Amino acid sequence: MVSLIYVALTAEAQLVPAPRALPASGGASLIGDDVLALRLRAQRDFELRRGLIPILTRRAGGAFSKRWMI
Repeated sequence: MVSLIYVALTAEAQLVPAPRALPASGGASLIGDDVLALRLRAQRDFELRRGLIPILTRRAGGAFSKRWMI
């Protein structure tokens, strides 16, 4: 399981696109005006990375190292 906390003035605007990028085993909640919480469950690390990569890539504005890429 992975929990991500996104704190920014744009957190509320991310509430709609974030869950779309998560697999069915994930979810997102706005826990404050500027705090977005995301949670993702997976049985294997491969599945976990596959679910995390779209979210992290979007926030980072680019690709990650080859070790993260599937």
